[in-house]
Amino acid sequence: MEKVAGVPLRTRRHALALEDKCKVLDQLVQVEVALFSTELPASGSIYHKGYLDPETVTVPVPGMPENSDFCIGPDASTSWWLDERAALNLDRGPYCTPQDTMASVAKRETAWMTQGAQPRFPSQALHRELFDYQRIPPTPHIENLSQYLRISDQLVPKQPELNRFILRHPDLSPNNVFVNKSLEVLGVIDWQHSCVLSIFLHVGIPEEIQNFDDKESLAMNLPELPDNFTELSLAEQEAASETMRRRELHITYVYFTREMNPDHAAALAAPYGILRKRLFHRAGTAWQGDNISLETDLIRISRLWKQVTSSMDENGSKCPLDFSTAETEQCLELSRKCREAEDQVEHVRNELGMTRTGCVLPEHYDEIKERCRLFKAQALAMAETDREKEEVLRHFPFDDHDESGRT
Repeated sequence: MEKVAGVPLRTRRHALALEDKCKVLDQLVQVEVALFSTELPASGSIYHKGYLDPETVTVPVPGMPENSDFCIGPDASTSWWLDERAALNLDRGPYCTPQDTMASVAKRETAWMTQGAQPRFPSQALHRELFDYQRIPPTPHIENLSQYLRISDQLVPKQPELNRFILRHPDLSPNNVFVNKSLEVLGVIDWQHSCVLSIFLHVGIPEEIQNFDDKESLAMNLPELPDNFTELSLAEQEAASETMRRRELHITYVYFTREMNPDHAAALAAPYGILRKRLFHRAGTAWQGDNISLETDLIRISRLWKQVTSSMDENGSKCPLDFSTAETEQCLELSRKCREAEDQVEHVRNELGMTRTGCVLPEHYDEIKERCRLFKAQALAMAETDREKEEVLRHFPFDDHDESGRT
């Protein structure tokens, strides 16, 4: 293992002109072109076989030099080893069919939840008010996983090109991309949790680049600052500049992907591809008190079942899922309220100076910590009852919380 040269892109990203952003994104898409064009024999993670126990099931990687022992072995993604999952006797791969891959994550979460999941608070602190600050039982999510397993095989595309197994980096954030003074990408770090999946499950724009909530980005309209930019307040100018920055990143990445990575572009354009991938990831996300997200997407795909299956099979098929009108209305209403709460948190994060993931630069830590303290003090001052004050103290979204959600 070698130390990568250069500096993290995060140290320079906010000062980059559009030409510089294009230069970096061009190189990152070229990295993805190489990954998307390299077909692998199974899903899982890549290992040197000599580092694995002899009894570990592996699939050799073809086309390697004679002395190479690269192979596909068990999935090393965090979700397979989190908390008590590491001690469970699970089939962690490799999987030689996309159908087995689709089912594996739900089987894992079902095994973990039936063996010891306890009622807990939702990990999103602002969601807790929606459930009257009561702990959420795991049973509904176990049923949602069972529903997912009823349809997972039918979600696999019929097009062979979408089912090819490839490796993709899980987090192309500015912290993981290292550049030199000329903005040449010298390396990408943090591959330890990367995994091999079918293209249709790897599809998507990197989290730090995507801007799906913005209609202008989705329409690929060239971004511009508002005509009255110079008349805006400093805070308004910063907000407008950030909006333009995010639009530039999204649009430029999509443009280069269409130009250079046709396999990824085709997967992005595949009908209902994002919903299909999201169902897989919802089913495989470690349960943290969220019984709504997976059920919401199951309801959505049940409503679209004829269109989804017709896009893969001329005859379509009858949806195996059946949600009552009352179940559907209750779930979709809770989902709407959860999104509103998340939007509130996002707005406050922006006001406080945090990133979407809650991270801050070290040099701004003390300042933002003080802003959080003042914001909490304001929330306590607005509380009208002792119970409301207790709820602010126990569930303030920017405090540390017990990650088990039990307290």
